[in-house]
Amino acid sequence: MRFRVFLHGKNALIETNGRPERLGFFTTRIVEAPSKKEAEIEAIRLVKSDEWLRSSLLNAGSDPFVLAAKEVEEALPEEIATTGFSWYPMK
Repeated sequence: MRFRVFLHGKNALIETNGRPERLGFFTTRIVEAPSKKEAEIEAIRLVKSDEWLRSSLLNAGSDPFVLAAKEVEEALPEEIATTGFSWYPMK
């Protein structure tokens, strides 16, 4: 089955305008999985393995960013996979 997984990331330390800033983000991934739980696991794996994100994160091991699925629903046949992020400043 194909699922649409809406994810929320928090505490991502990323350099913006020449200085580190804590950001949150939202992103959606379309994944193939046998169940909603496995779709959630696969979507989280995809985001955590995103090359741009991995190379941009400045978090120390003791201060990791947090990523969680907020919604998992069956994807419509016409939905296509996305790879972008919608960022917001954490205050």
